[in-house]
Amino acid sequence: MFEHALVAVDLAPSGDLLVGCAPELAALGIRRLTLLHVAPVDYPIAGAVAHLDEYREALEAHADDLRNRGFEVTADVRPGNPPREILRSAREVGADLILIGSRSRSRLREAFVGSVTLKVLEESHFPVLFLRIEPDGDGPEAALAAFCCPMDGPILLASDSSPASERAASVARALAREGEGRRLTVLHAGDGEPAEAIVAAASGDDAPLLVMGSRGKGLIRRMALGSVSRDVIGCIRSPVLLVPEASG
Repeated sequence: MFEHALVAVDLAPSGDLLVGCAPELAALGIRRLTLLHVAPVDYPIAGAVAHLDEYREALEAHADDLRNRGFEVTADVRPGNPPREILRSAREVGADLILIGSRSRSRLREAFVGSVTLKVLEESHFPVLFLRIEPDGDGPEAALAAFCCPMDGPILLASDSSPASERAASVARALAREGEGRRLTVLHAGDGEPAEAIVAAASGDDAPLLVMGSRGKGLIRRMALGSVSRDVIGCIRSPVLLVPEASG
């Protein structure tokens, strides 16, 4: 189904947690990883470029750990606009999946999804696997945690019967076939309070991989997150695989 994932790494505690979840991608068929850190500068000649070697060293340490786990790994650091460079890099390296985290910097109970992540989710022609990263507790000293349940577990397909859901359904079925005895549940999310229904169905001890479509009149509109998807990714702790209607 998938073979090569681009992992968008923020060189901060949240990025360390995201890379720590990367080995779970093997359950989706991923064997090749490109780790990418984008130094957010307005112009490539800005002063932050001087720190690129330092960033590369930190990223290579992550890459070595993943190579020891059996992945083929390439590490890349570049300056620029983060969402633009993430999508550009995915095209250049031939990735078929992007892994990105919520980049939570908030200690508030309300979930926080960073602007870079939202922009990637809005504009990606690639399937995007979104992982929740947030404080694991209510206190101000609560440590950040990444909620990356085993990717070889059950799958929940949220469908609204739109064209945007059709490719997501195809991906969900293919993943279920590749995993022996893997349960696939379909939830029609077109009526009532769909976001609440999706989050409720994806909650619990046996958290599934949630698969949703992401184009046209589906759960995510082409250039702006729809209210359903924004509400879902804003609070869900299960991994969410957002599948565009068409890739390119």
